[in-house]
Amino acid sequence: GCASTLINFLVNCYYTVILGWGLHYLFFSFQSPLPWTLCDQWWNTDGCFSNTTEQVNRTQLDNSSTMGTDPSTEYWENRVLQISTGIDQVGNVQWELALCLLLAWTIIFLCICKGIKTSGNVMYVTATSPYVFMLILLVRTALLDGAKEGLIYYLKPDWTKLGDMQVWSDAGTQIFFSYALSLGALTALGSYNSFHHNSVRDCVLFALINTLTSLLAGCVIFATLGNMAKTANVHISTVAESGPGLAFVIYPKALGTMPYSPFWAVCFFLMLLLLGIDSMFGGVEGFVAAFADYIPIIHSDVRFRCGVVGAVCVVSYLVGLSMVTNGGMYIFQLFDYFSGSRIILVVGFLETIAIGYVYGCGRFTKNMRLMYGFSLGWAPRIFWCVITPCFTLRIKHLLKPRYSEALEQRLCESEATETNVKHNNKNGIATDCSGRNQLSFEVVDLLETTESGLDVLECATNDFPLKQ
Repeated sequence: GCASTLINFLVNCYYTVILGWGLHYLFFSFQSPLPWTLCDQWWNTDGCFSNTTEQVNRTQLDNSSTMGTDPSTEYWENRVLQISTGIDQVGNVQWELALCLLLAWTIIFLCICKGIKTSGNVMYVTATSPYVFMLILLVRTALLDGAKEGLIYYLKPDWTKLGDMQVWSDAGTQIFFSYALSLGALTALGSYNSFHHNSVRDCVLFALINTLTSLLAGCVIFATLGNMAKTANVHISTVAESGPGLAFVIYPKALGTMPYSPFWAVCFFLMLLLLGIDSMFGGVEGFVAAFADYIPIIHSDVRFRCGVVGAVCVVSYLVGLSMVTNGGMYIFQLFDYFSGSRIILVVGFLETIAIGYVYGCGRFTKNMRLMYGFSLGWAPRIFWCVITPCFTLRIKHLLKPRYSEALEQRLCESEATETNVKHNNKNGIATDCSGRNQLSFEVVDLLETTESGLDVLECATNDFPLKQ
């Protein structure tokens, strides 16, 4: 319980930063042309090329050693994040992102401060509106040239991938996170139900709706990626991207090519915002409910509850400020990797052991029969005692630090030219590794997330050994 509560707090802190990014993009979507489609702004570099200047700039780039970048990437890195050279260069708080983050936490506070009934009423809007926007975007993207190829690429299974344990690892981690398993949020929300409420039915509906929602969102994304691949005459795998880059680089780039692009951008980022806020209701409510179990006055006194919720939001906001600095993306990646994936699997493993072997499957089944009036049979016992513990333990074993071939060699003091130094700094990579004796795997993971991480390490020496 304590571990789940702590993880829930950490996830809330960094997940709301995504809402801050989404708010930034939403506010700047009310202009034409969209700012991430331009190459003549203060945040752009000489290597920027847009659709209107692509041919000219490509010719210039072919005659130079500079790698060109599209305006959506430069807007994300140089305008929104204003990313620094590394995690050791935290820099200043970006006031625009700080205000967006403050607005996100203010919305969350106002929606949940008075209790589950108020937030439940708000959820009728936040939980249903995104489906309207998704259906609108799906209809629009399905009419794009190349959308069919994108949907086929998305829906056609590659059975050979079933033999890749890394695929199982990624899928299992995503399931834990998307279903909020081992975070305590669903357990806390379920505590508001009556004793004999059929939670088994709710679990089945929740899993079904979550799966269908993911499928619908995937269709919207890959229909757009198919159009991008068809336009650029490349395979769709070359334009597909995961993580924040998909929502804040690839998809905005695609939106910028559509007619009436500001309208579609507003629809997309408003959908993203509503989905995020809806998820945060459960996360923050679950964290507050953990304290309410020990301080019952939180449930009975609205003023006291508002004070507790306000304190939680303020502390979470202050923690989140570290992720809206120049080096905030590196801190965000650390939060995401260590509090959003690895540790959740550990808690999930321990929970199944506690239910299956400490508390006992027999007692747990009797409790369920008392609550629901029926038994689930032997199948859940097999999952609680054997399948789920083994599966989570196996995935946890696969989630070990992964080094690229260049990073496995050694970190070096780069002999990059001034041009390459500027390019690397733009992408958030420090090219001077003097003063560092060892490179930990956390920093390795951060370097691997950037575009030019391999360029920085071309002249690797034996002076900087890696350490686990």
